[in-house]
Amino acid sequence: MRATGLHLLIFLSCFSNCARNIAKDLHARNHVPITTPNGTTPNGTTPNGTTPNGTTPNGTTTGIKLADKLNRLTNFEYKATLQRALPKMTVNEIGLDLSSEVAEEGFRQGGTVSSGQIKKYFQAAQTVAKYLASNSNNLPCSKNSKECFNQIINFLVPKLWRLPVSQDDTKKILRLVDQTPESDKITVILMSLLLSPKFLLHHENLSLYDQDPQKQMERFSYRLFSAPNPSSMDLDSKQLKDPDYIRQVLKDSRDEVIAKLEQFFFDFLGTLDYQAMMQKTSTNKFTFDERIGDQLYKSVKKQLIEDFYDGKVNYHQLLTSKQFYVNKAIAPLFGLEQGTSESLAYVQVSNRTGIYSHPFFMAFTSDPDKANIISRGLFFTLRVLGLNIPAPQVNNSLPPRDKGDKQSEREIVEALTKDPSCQVCHMDINPPGFSSHRFDHIGRFRSREFGQPIDESGKINRVDIAFSNFDEMMTRLADSRQINQNFVEKLYRFYIGRPPANLKDLTEDFIAKPSDSRPQGMDYQLKDLIIRILLDA
Repeated sequence: MRATGLHLLIFLSCFSNCARNIAKDLHARNHVPITTPNGTTPNGTTPNGTTPNGTTPNGTTTGIKLADKLNRLTNFEYKATLQRALPKMTVNEIGLDLSSEVAEEGFRQGGTVSSGQIKKYFQAAQTVAKYLASNSNNLPCSKNSKECFNQIINFLVPKLWRLPVSQDDTKKILRLVDQTPESDKITVILMSLLLSPKFLLHHENLSLYDQDPQKQMERFSYRLFSAPNPSSMDLDSKQLKDPDYIRQVLKDSRDEVIAKLEQFFFDFLGTLDYQAMMQKTSTNKFTFDERIGDQLYKSVKKQLIEDFYDGKVNYHQLLTSKQFYVNKAIAPLFGLEQGTSESLAYVQVSNRTGIYSHPFFMAFTSDPDKANIISRGLFFTLRVLGLNIPAPQVNNSLPPRDKGDKQSEREIVEALTKDPSCQVCHMDINPPGFSSHRFDHIGRFRSREFGQPIDESGKINRVDIAFSNFDEMMTRLADSRQINQNFVEKLYRFYIGRPPANLKDLTEDFIAKPSDSRPQGMDYQLKDLIIRILLDA
């Protein structure tokens, strides 16, 4: 990798010119305000809040600002696209180090690219190019000839850029190649493809897709799989509005759709990371080692994602079920005998209600040595219910306990958050935290704390749901509009990148059973909701 300076020049040139062209296309088609990468509008005027050199008046860097409808690929989509384009390469094993993500407007990255992200993209492109240079069997050829360069471009552009190869693009890339030393020519081709906005940015929502059948299939495929259409699947653009056809596509592509749903639930719940479980320890001779974390994750994935997708359970059943996938490794967390089999089996557990009472979630939302009422309350209010909870004005962490202190955690939290300014939020945060306090820091059921019965009662005022215990809370939440509307809205945002215009009707259909009066009723079924979202968009 000797041509580092040239590569950086390639990136800035490709990104600036291409970003400007994409933004102009958006502006022409959708009348979206645009900003060019140097911080000025196309006619040379300075947009509000920036100076001509791309900095804000106080000197902070704005990064490369694109039209609002242009969103970057998420890290998941970045890797999925690479994997689909280069199936012989195992993307997760080559050590890509992408920027940490902050989801904007529906689990999508915004259109601003900071200097730190530019560096990360540049390093990722170098990593991929270096790997391919030493593993040339991933490419159609490896000779330093114009014929080979064209083969590589024609092979990768449709897969990486999700666009047909244009003569203009090919000429631009080959001009860069002409300026490059012999040993770096293929590397420059690869990096120019990986650093182009046509790879890094979503262009699937442009209106140019509306009339072009090929582009319609590309948009459908990217929404469904986060990657270009697999060559094994022959999508038919004429049938993309047929629910039965989409249902067959979902059936034929089960594993790929489930892989994307894993990313959704990670974003939606913020907890699907079993490695964090390895750090959880118990004073009761029970340690979350790698095997326990892995088995807990598999138990959750089997029920929450696979069974839900396959229609074995619906969302209402997930929220109220007393059955869970358990094996010998995780049986003690469910209070079951060690005699459980090695493989996961669906068993009845009397002291839990709903998937969110799973030890995975209860342990993840705890401190390493004790259950955390406020953390669990935030999990239910922010994640599960989707309530708007602002950041606290004061960081009041729970005080350390004195030896021999028998005060309940509920009493401590109530005293800590009793101020009216705290109660504005904690009147909703605390109740589900109190209710889920029946589970200890690694998710085991308990009925008493310091010898006293645990008070699980409460009321979530914003959704007007009162309960005497955790089971009652989950049963009533499952019947509420808020919990279902939040799930519908978040799934829609995840697939389409914007909120639905008809959220109320979509939620009503999701909840309702199919009937003559409501033929589009989904009875809480995930696959039906995905089909409806794809058709609606």
